[in-house]
Amino acid sequence: TCESISFDVGACELDIGAALSMQGIKLVREAKGCATLVFDSRDFGNFLAHPLFLASSCLVGVGGSKFTFDKSTARVSADGCLEYTGTWARDGVTRAIRMFRGENGSGAASLRVQSQTPNDDALERALEVFFTTLVIDLEGTELLYRDMTIDRTRERVRFNLDVTVKRFPSPNLQF
Repeated sequence: TCESISFDVGACELDIGAALSMQGIKLVREAKGCATLVFDSRDFGNFLAHPLFLASSCLVGVGGSKFTFDKSTARVSADGCLEYTGTWARDGVTRAIRMFRGENGSGAASLRVQSQTPNDDALERALEVFFTTLVIDLEGTELLYRDMTIDRTRERVRFNLDVTVKRFPSPNLQF
């Protein structure tokens, strides 16, 4: 589920020969653009449990230990954070996590993760890398994190994503 979704994708180039010979629609040149997803707390929880998200592998940290998100705890907070809990298989401890928009050293927007468990720097950095490099593949259309903003008044998160259309998804794609 999601409150709203929008795509703005540039031009692509089709293989006309393949289309005319009934081999289907094939791209000669990929289309690139951007997408915006707006989630409320329930939507964000559903995203954390969605098979497309889980297929991207939630292996984080040294040794690639699985981090299992608890969708029932996900919420967009009024203080401008995404909050959720999850269990890191490395030690079996369930942690409360807060994600928020920060800035890197050059002033560009970045994603910050904060564990409520002391001395969890390795997990915090690993989750930051996981979310900022996460690619959701919609059968040939790839979505990659660019940045996020949180509307504190409405308690909504807006994810801004880069889009690459490598091939057209099946008309039967199930979200």
